[in-house]
Amino acid sequence: MKRVNDKGQAVYVNYVVKHNRLCVVILAASGQMLKSRDKADVRSRTFVKDYQAEAWLRRNGYTTNA
Repeated sequence: MKRVNDKGQAVYVNYVVKHNRLCVVILAASGQMLKSRDKADVRSRTFVKDYQAEAWLRRNGYTTNA
């Protein structure tokens, strides 16, 4: 699913299986860098819990592109 923030930057939200667990991967789509837990620049973030990914998306202003 594609999500966009107010600056027009987009991320893709994908569900994958890693180590026999369902995880959420957030991938930067428009060339921007995302912030990791230690504030380093990364291209993708992985979350084990769905609610953690949703909270991160809300905090950073990403909404569905509807």
